[in-house]
Amino acid sequence: MKIQFLVVAATIALLGSGCASSGDRVPMYYVDAAINSIDKAPSVCSSNGDGRGNPLLGGAVGGLVGNQFGSGKGRVAMTLLGIGIGVNVAKGDKRKGSKLKCSSNGYIASVSFNDPITGYVVRDFVRLEKNTRVKAINIPVCVYPNGTRTCI
Repeated sequence: MKIQFLVVAATIALLGSGCASSGDRVPMYYVDAAINSIDKAPSVCSSNGDGRGNPLLGGAVGGLVGNQFGSGKGRVAMTLLGIGIGVNVAKGDKRKGSKLKCSSNGYIASVSFNDPITGYVVRDFVRLEKNTRVKAINIPVCVYPNGTRTCI
């Protein structure tokens, strides 16, 4: 009973951890950035989504089922085995019948601009939908505690 409670509590904690937010807002400015170079973005590949479900939920169900077998340390081992099996079943086997869909993700531009706070030159990369011949673009930049970076 105690392990069931721990498995359920751990699952709830993992599922709820993604909802935490610091609430801090980062100042955003629009600056004119010089385009240094433009390169084709690498292709991005993804599977056709043949997974069977959520691995966290699969692990929780597998742990609950595994906890019904064995006693003492054997029960703990069966619970852990159930979690592992539940996660793997929920993920599905990506090798069997899985087809990768690859597509280009536009272009990557190397840009340089003046930091709106310090005035220092910042070099960064920006994703573009299509290739362009212009020499400068107006982009949003965010001022983080560790430096200014593009927001896009």
